[in-house]
Amino acid sequence: MKYDAFISYRRSNGYGSAMVVLESLRKVGLECFVDLEYRRHGNFEEHLKDTILQTKNMILILSEGSLDTCWDEKDYVRKEILTAAGNGVNIIPVTEPDFRWPEGFSENPAVPKEISGLKTEQWIVLDKNSKEYSIGEIIRSMKNVFVIDENTRKSALFVDRCAEYLGGGGESCRIDMAFHAGAEWITDSEKLEILNKYADRKTPIRILLNPTAAVGEICSHMAQPRRKYSGFEERIEAWGEYAGEFPGNVTVRVAMLPILHRSILVRNAEEGYANVRHYAYGKYVTKEDARYVFRPHDSEYRFYADEFDYMWENISADWKEALETIRKKENF
Repeated sequence: MKYDAFISYRRSNGYGSAMVVLESLRKVGLECFVDLEYRRHGNFEEHLKDTILQTKNMILILSEGSLDTCWDEKDYVRKEILTAAGNGVNIIPVTEPDFRWPEGFSENPAVPKEISGLKTEQWIVLDKNSKEYSIGEIIRSMKNVFVIDENTRKSALFVDRCAEYLGGGGESCRIDMAFHAGAEWITDSEKLEILNKYADRKTPIRILLNPTAAVGEICSHMAQPRRKYSGFEERIEAWGEYAGEFPGNVTVRVAMLPILHRSILVRNAEEGYANVRHYAYGKYVTKEDARYVFRPHDSEYRFYADEFDYMWENISADWKEALETIRKKENF
């Protein structure tokens, strides 16, 4: 499992700060590894090294006296720092308010320069009175991470941020979208601009629409009073026309079973993210707590990815075939 950060800390007195950082980063969707006592079994040292090598960032918690024994070659904190420094891992020093650099630290020949050099780096003070600011500084110092905030829950920004994070679009990345009709994606300027951006980059885009036999009844309970809506057959045709402008990388199909939530997945061969909104039947405004973002390691991500793939491959039809069936007044 790959982590966004490896949290290194002195076991004797740095545990509390390590947990604060761990929980704060989890809230914005970042996965961190923390060395806990109960994990110490087997070839633990080799396991730590392998974990660091698969990690993009190291958050180094500097508590009081945490570097006092780094002259000792057997010291765990020393080994973790040297492994990270020697393999290009981004090291972020985070100090507790009472931390002090050991006397003569920089001049001590027994202390490797990779460690003594941290004194000249810019470090972040983790102060309980300004915790949010400190955590924000840690996040801003991290490299190659995907932060889940309130903006990310908005579907357009989600697609844009994910695709850029997973390689900038192109054939290495794929965008899958399942919804009732997805009208806003081809009528709203912001969403259409983002969709066009990745379609132009040849990013494979799969659009899965709801069957009209079910969607009319479902959506009648979600309609906003006095708002004008276009027909679902018209939306299917509009999506088909859009796909026609990008042959080979934009594909549209219609599901044979109702889609009861909106899901958007952005993924590559190694990882992916899911943005899911549960429809608010009986209401035309979806509450924020009905929107979710799931990361590669979440079981929910795997569920929605498998659901989309199964519907696409087994219970859907090409949009032209579906539209022809619908216009013959046959059930679809």
